[in-house]
Amino acid sequence: MHDLKVNEMSFDGFSLRLKEIANALTETYQCPQSYVVMGMIMATSSAIRKKIIIDSGKYKNNLCLYVAIVGKSGANKSAIQNLLLAPLKNMDTKFYEEYKSEYEIWIKEGKKENEPVNCKQLLVSDITSEYLYQSLSDNKLGVTMYADEIKSIIDNLGRYNSSTNGEISRLLSIWSGETFSIGRKSKPLLFVENPFLNLYGTIQPDLLATTFGKDILLQNGFTARFLFVYPEEQTMPMYNDAIVPESIMQNWSGYIHYLVNDLKENRMELDKEAKEIYKEWYNEIQKKIEDEEEDFLRAMYSKLQINILRLSGIVHFMSENFENTTTVSVNDMEFAIRLIRCLEIHNLKTFELLKKRHFPLTKEQVIGILCQKYPKCNKSQLAKVLGVERSFVSRAASAYS
Repeated sequence: MHDLKVNEMSFDGFSLRLKEIANALTETYQCPQSYVVMGMIMATSSAIRKKIIIDSGKYKNNLCLYVAIVGKSGANKSAIQNLLLAPLKNMDTKFYEEYKSEYEIWIKEGKKENEPVNCKQLLVSDITSEYLYQSLSDNKLGVTMYADEIKSIIDNLGRYNSSTNGEISRLLSIWSGETFSIGRKSKPLLFVENPFLNLYGTIQPDLLATTFGKDILLQNGFTARFLFVYPEEQTMPMYNDAIVPESIMQNWSGYIHYLVNDLKENRMELDKEAKEIYKEWYNEIQKKIEDEEEDFLRAMYSKLQINILRLSGIVHFMSENFENTTTVSVNDMEFAIRLIRCLEIHNLKTFELLKKRHFPLTKEQVIGILCQKYPKCNKSQLAKVLGVERSFVSRAASAYS
């Protein structure tokens, strides 16, 4: 039995300037502190991108995370995320205006020179998988894929090519930073080296099971890669006239601009003390994996061992010691461990909800499960018995292969 006493994520490891920002947002929007803390972490990661690599001595990691912010409608979860991402969105607008201007000049001059380079982006949203891969290729430092409702991202997998399983597999490997290439007819080979992608959005509790609780997502480790921010429910915030001081948002914007424009690329290592407490925490999680009976939770714990390294690198740049770009300190690691212990409980709470909620299988899912259990079955005869096209059976089988 797991202890599901849910604690709020703390910002005690933030710099004084970022603490002031976190306090102001939490008080003004009357929302769970965890929404603000994770929103600031994800905006920071989205600004750093692949500039920083964490080298633990055994593994090298980008500072990317897959995150779902869970809460009922009206809890201000989306408002906070959009506010914190605003500096990045504003920069994307400027990038587009610059690209559009260059493109119009190119057209006006009769396309005499090479076409302007692709538009730089920090954030992408409602796009196809093909465009996502192109965006990762064009933006060498990586992008963040954000949606107010992350369910839309998950549901759109396979929307255009009927290969949901293939797209999920690609997202699994992207999370791990695995280089990939895609060959397409009449187009140059698409090559993405050590990709960086944040996958990030909000979701309501009632939609968790139908989004993240599908068998395929639980079995292949996709859901286990996510950090779910699921604080205790609070009283719905009543209307108030409080606004975030302009100086607060100017400080936040200045911080994000520094990370995007001025932070230099570097490789970070754990200092000796940080490495020791990471080892202790790692072994503690290994014991939990050994004792755990649920396959999903075993996978979730193993991914926490990676996510904490990434988190320690992100929060380093949110601390007073952010100008040191070579070492994760013991303070950074201790703060990351405090955060990950909270997120562990949030994930356990999420899993309890996934287990309790049941939903009917679609026809495609039933066929896919049958083909998975009986791989040698005759698909033509199965299609005839079920009254569907042979191609439909093949797609369903492919999704569960």
